[in-house]
Amino acid sequence: MDYIYNFAEETIEKASKLIVKGFKNVSKITYKKGHFNLVTNVDHEVEAFILKEINLKFPDHSIIAEESGLQNKNPQHQWFIDPIDGTTNFAHGYPCFC
Repeated sequence: MDYIYNFAEETIEKASKLIVKGFKNVSKITYKKGHFNLVTNVDHEVEAFILKEINLKFPDHSIIAEESGLQNKNPQHQWFIDPIDGTTNFAHGYPCFC
């Protein structure tokens, strides 16, 4: 199990660099499910990066991702992805997100 944890930690560290790079440089904001549920281009970029990494390392694992939905493969191994928690803050340049 340590190898999965180590992979997750390394992937999160890499993804965080994409988030920091995108902070205050949001080029596109869309609305998902109402006026208060924002999605930015950075959400999509970070999620795509994380999905790519997981699919390369663990191609048989299932993934439930906030922006792109379900990749149902193996219910014994599931990843839940929220690329940026606090997107409204992120989109408005307020540094309270994770």
